[in-house]
Amino acid sequence: MHTVPDANARSRLASGQLHHIGLLRFSGPDAGAFLQGQVSNDTRRLSAHEPLLAAYCTAQGRVISLLHLLPHSSGIIALLPRDVLLPTMQGLRKFVLRAKVEIADLSEQFGVIGQHDAEALRAAGLPIPEAAKGYIEQGGLGVGRVRAGSSRYWLIGPSATLAAHGFAGGRDALTVERAWRLADN
Repeated sequence: MHTVPDANARSRLASGQLHHIGLLRFSGPDAGAFLQGQVSNDTRRLSAHEPLLAAYCTAQGRVISLLHLLPHSSGIIALLPRDVLLPTMQGLRKFVLRAKVEIADLSEQFGVIGQHDAEALRAAGLPIPEAAKGYIEQGGLGVGRVRAGSSRYWLIGPSATLAAHGFAGGRDALTVERAWRLADN
């Protein structure tokens, strides 16, 4: 007899490292202003510790990539699929010109954990954003809600720090990716 797992069992299965997501960091005094002119959302809202979903598009309006922007202490962190990271970074670098902004691929130094429910985060001593849609950071580890009212969180930070908090390795990457993508729908 086949049983359907309850919501908590599905949540535990879906939590883990999201290897399919890459990270770009925009740093420097002009990072926010630069992104304001390049993406489809109002990046000034990042100062209110609010994660943003934005699109980076061609001049004709065709979407190149969707970016989840988080206001990390090291700069604005963009989460995006690894398969579009390089073309996105190359395209944005063309428009830096005189802006004081650096764009770096952090995918090898930083990790992204997809976490369903806040229990594992609390158990690791990490803060949980109180706002319906928010971002909070402690010791270089950022916790952001995926969307308003969601019980799904991104946990980002240096891979060594994530490992020290018990968030490294673990579940099969394809299982986590599949479950995380299904939850996005």
